Amino acid sequence: MTRAVVFMHDDPVLTALFDALEHGLRTHGVEVRRDTLDTAQLADACTLRTIFADVDVAVFSSRSRCPRALIDAAPRLRGIVAPTVGTETIDVAAASARGVLVGHGATQENVVSMAEATVMLMLSMLYRPDHTQQVLRGERQRPDGKTRPRWARTLAGRTVGLVGFGRIGRAVAARLQPFGATILAARRSHAPDAPDAPYAPYAPCVEFVPLDVLLERSDVVSLHADARAGEPPLIDAAALARLKPGAIMINTARGSLIDEKALHRALLDGPLGAAALDTFAVEPLPADSPLRQLDNVWLTPHLVGHTEEMFASFLPVALDNVLRLIAGDPPSMCRNPEASTAFYARLATLRRAPAG
Repeated sequence: MTRAVVFMHDDPVLTALFDALEHGLRTHGVEVRRDTLDTAQLADACTLRTIFADVDVAVFSSRSRCPRALIDAAPRLRGIVAPTVGTETIDVAAASARGVLVGHGATQENVVSMAEATVMLMLSMLYRPDHTQQVLRGERQRPDGKTRPRWARTLAGRTVGLVGFGRIGRAVAARLQPFGATILAARRSHAPDAPDAPYAPYAPCVEFVPLDVLLERSDVVSLHADARAGEPPLIDAAALARLKPGAIMINTARGSLIDEKALHRALLDGPLGAAALDTFAVEPLPADSPLRQLDNVWLTPHLVGHTEEMFASFLPVALDNVLRLIAGDPPSMCRNPEASTAFYARLATLRRAPAG
């Protein structure tokens, strides 16, 4: 039986990746189709059943939604693949409940790129090279330490709080150690006083604390937690109120982790001193966002850690993930490995089903 894969994407940044993935799959005899779904189509069960009636694997870009209704409308679906690392637009819980595995591009190159970019943003917000450039251009006066305070601060001696301690959070911690910073970490799903594997090796250099304690003690707070569909922002007005005066917020994870209205107020009136944001609740960031009007925030368009090495790593993993699913195996990088038993049960049912 020819296996069918459908690409669902409307992200021009990923077009070259999808083109290369399509070519690779066709060389393996896989039927590939491309499509997009708007909000109305996603709500139309008939449309979904028509598109996904014969689909074995669906590939979604980070801007294309894969809700529960879509998964329910795909009787042959065995797997979903996100070529990049993010899976927040996919209803992973619904996929797991139905024995559908979700593969993604959680490559080491992605981890390294984002960890390096995060540390770069920390240093940039402490040293403010943009201010130094303005001095060169005659747009800002040189600080004299008296009437014009110096803005640069060292990372050494600062306390850095990492909210979330997955692969990227751990990679950031490893890169911070030589700087002489105190490192705190808060995790959503583990007791703060019992760092277990794979966290135990970091216990000598990382102090695991509750989120409230981290916010109160940190000079720099960096977000590395997963975004969870339907949950309120992890960093809301109450959380921001716990920060030290002049604290710095870094977000290279997901925009929905922060209440942006509360963040704007905290940047405008305190206690937040500055922020570097690479991701937002709505992307691209709306032109009328009040964050754009502040001079104590760096805004980048979900691009800051997108290295050539990272993008080169996505294609082979995406190809391998799709081919493994077609062959009846779990993807090599799986977002929901706990659903493997249900996956094999689903495959067994599909193999017993009559063709056509």
